[in-house]
Amino acid sequence: MDQVAAYNGQIYKLVCNDGYYYIGSTKSELKYRLYHHKQHSLLWPDRKVYEHILTCGWDTVNIECVEKVSCTSRDELRKKENEYIKNSLSDPLCLNMKVAHLTKKELLQQQKEYIQTNKENVDAYHKNYRIENAAERAEYSRKYAAEHREAVKAMKKAYYEQHKEEIIEKQKAYVEANKDVVKLRKKEWAEKNKEHLEEKRKKYAEENKEAIQERGKEYYEKNKDVIKEKLKVYREENKEKAKEYMKAYREQNREKLSESHTCDCGGKYTKNHEDVHKASKRHVTFVASTSLSTPHTFP
Repeated sequence: MDQVAAYNGQIYKLVCNDGYYYIGSTKSELKYRLYHHKQHSLLWPDRKVYEHILTCGWDTVNIECVEKVSCTSRDELRKKENEYIKNSLSDPLCLNMKVAHLTKKELLQQQKEYIQTNKENVDAYHKNYRIENAAERAEYSRKYAAEHREAVKAMKKAYYEQHKEEIIEKQKAYVEANKDVVKLRKKEWAEKNKEHLEEKRKKYAEENKEAIQERGKEYYEKNKDVIKEKLKVYREENKEKAKEYMKAYREQNREKLSESHTCDCGGKYTKNHEDVHKASKRHVTFVASTSLSTPHTFP
């Protein structure tokens, strides 16, 4: 096992440019532990470490790893942290006040009380932090999602189920208020993913051929009159367009349409006059006289 994978905790120092320092421990990456210290400095600005740092400014502080620690619990990591603190408490540059830690319950209670009385300041700090670190936070989120795909998927699903109605209402309200934007985004996305969408459509159509045909039949039966009326209106409104299309088609397929075909009935026809031939007396008589056991196949 390599060095990174061998430990799951670390002892660190917050080191000020003037030589003062604070010792702590964490199981997170140092940059995220530093972020939490900045949060806590808003909650407890009168603590010795934060009082000093806020005077100097966070831009004068660095966080550095002192020791990477293999441990099985948070308490075990704290014991190691306490060893470092005990050896440094007599140092006038050490900003640690004591070895003991607040319990999680006590810490949460203090944090809750401070947030309730300083909500505007805390919200403003979080807002600024999100703006200033947007790219880094987005990258971290992408990395985390890629490494914990199933867990993230399960979390999103659980959240959606718990807030389904609220989410749907918000989506509806957003779409209603931003119709043009949503339409443009969909169009851009479809254009960017044209090949992928086409592949998905083909695959779906192939795998669900019978179901699609059945749905089509059911829809047509239920909406027969409406469909016929729409087609009638469309043909009326697009007469010239249809004429132009047929003209262009005939021009492009002149040879194919002029090609002569011989029917089983003995008659001849071109593709242009196929329907006329089918309705001819000769062909109709031939079809009627043909045995049902050997059905006629029209080319």
